Amino acid sequence: MILAGGVLHLLLKFIHVQEGPTSKPNKRETDKHISNGEKRLTVENRMYRTWRTLPKPKPKLKEMKESLAFFKQTGPVFSKHEKIKSTIKHGGCVTVVDCCGGHGALGMLYVMYRRANRAIIIDINKPASFENLKTAWEKAGLLPADGGGGSNDGIITFLEEDILVLPRVLSECHKRGETPFVVACHACQFLTQDIVNICMKVGEFELECYDKTPTATMSCCHKDHSGQVLAASRAFSLDFGVTMDLVHMGYMMGQGVTVRVRTIEPDITPQNRILLWLPPTTLEGQSSSQSGLEQQGLHKARKRLAKAYNA
Repeated sequence: MILAGGVLHLLLKFIHVQEGPTSKPNKRETDKHISNGEKRLTVENRMYRTWRTLPKPKPKLKEMKESLAFFKQTGPVFSKHEKIKSTIKHGGCVTVVDCCGGHGALGMLYVMYRRANRAIIIDINKPASFENLKTAWEKAGLLPADGGGGSNDGIITFLEEDILVLPRVLSECHKRGETPFVVACHACQFLTQDIVNICMKVGEFELECYDKTPTATMSCCHKDHSGQVLAASRAFSLDFGVTMDLVHMGYMMGQGVTVRVRTIEPDITPQNRILLWLPPTTLEGQSSSQSGLEQQGLHKARKRLAKAYNA
């Protein structure tokens, strides 16, 4: 794989990307039904307090911090997405699909903060910590009571299957008239690529019966089997994971996908880069405008170059 000029430009630009602002918990998003005499607490306070009282097995503190930080950086972006906003405005159902979700905390947070009506957690193994956390948060009033029990009609659903079930899940959401978005926090790089290809309908997934789906990923365990990207990262003295993320960005941008970058605090995890993948159809007007600006810029650059050669 050879880094094209555009991707190389991204590589040099990326090292100047600053950590995104840390979203503070919305004070309005507190539970209004706390028992008399109990101090009014934010959703975040109650979430952590409930987690501390959980029996084992339960998610590690690091995993809880990762999930919350990921949610804070992506929740507002999804909520401003045109199709999701329209669905909420008209009383429709927004579904978050949490891929490689394990304990399910990330997916449940979107429901807890009312950024989604339903959560579907996908993982090849269902850990006992998922049921412990879900039950505790339901009892604490942080989640709606869910009688789904594994049914796709439940508010919180766990699918103990391979990630390749995702096209089926998105198709079913489409048939039910739901508006889905997809998240994956610390999925391995090759799984992240599969998830993004599925959601953006790239390659073998092009003809699947669902709309291209907004997605956020924070990948880990980067691999470069060709060795070319690794060699480039060393030549440019860049972090290998950053370089691989940018190569992936460059490829998907070539497919017409709009990519946004966010980060979480590096003291939570060094693998802290969140990439938001937005389908070209969701920002059609903005994409057309951006394309026009790029063409104008190229035209001006060519004119300056011709003028310099003719001087």
